[in-house]
Amino acid sequence: MAVPAIPGVKLYTLEVPAESLSNSNGAGELIFATDEGTIAIPADMLKGMTGTEGKTAGITIGPGDKTGLSAEAAAAVGGRPLVELTLALNGMQTSWNNSSAP
Repeated sequence: MAVPAIPGVKLYTLEVPAESLSNSNGAGELIFATDEGTIAIPADMLKGMTGTEGKTAGITIGPGDKTGLSAEAAAAVGGRPLVELTLALNGMQTSWNNSSAP
């Protein structure tokens, strides 16, 4: 999905049924492309995560804030832009980690 640039907008959110990101066989991905960055969202991103049934998953992409980075992280980023990604379930920001879904 390519989102056209909107003047003055820096954060873009894609909302989909959370079940659509819990595909047990992991086949496929959804491409979310914006002016702020592009992400390939794997079909099994939320596989194994409890509490997703009947909920809407919102994935937000936008510029990150470099001021809160450690010296080591700031050095790794250098002059490149920092992109921030967040996940929300039914509008509530949610922690997520699935090493099987890069």
